[in-house]
Amino acid sequence: MDEQILNTVYSASLEFGENFHRPIIEIIEEFYSDISNDEKISIASYIEQIRNDIENYFYSSYDYKNETANMELQHHGKQWIKNKYHWMNIENINRSVSQGMYYAWHG
Repeated sequence: MDEQILNTVYSASLEFGENFHRPIIEIIEEFYSDISNDEKISIASYIEQIRNDIENYFYSSYDYKNETANMELQHHGKQWIKNKYHWMNIENINRSVSQGMYYAWHG
């Protein structure tokens, strides 16, 4: 899969406000209407899985009583994302960590 497409779609999938958790297939249609339907479905499924994996990573390790551990979790989480999703740009990595920590904190 194309890294630029993945980064664009992933970034848009993280939006808050009226676009919060907007169906990923709609995002792909908006930005990349010319790719095949099979590719759109594949990308949407992949992005959904990544978003869930990252949120679960932070949620499962967040410690409500230990701010030092949570600072380490942010650092380790960033490295985990870099290693697991080599295509992801630094802006999306940072947003993923920030949102993952936010969702974990609000449990």
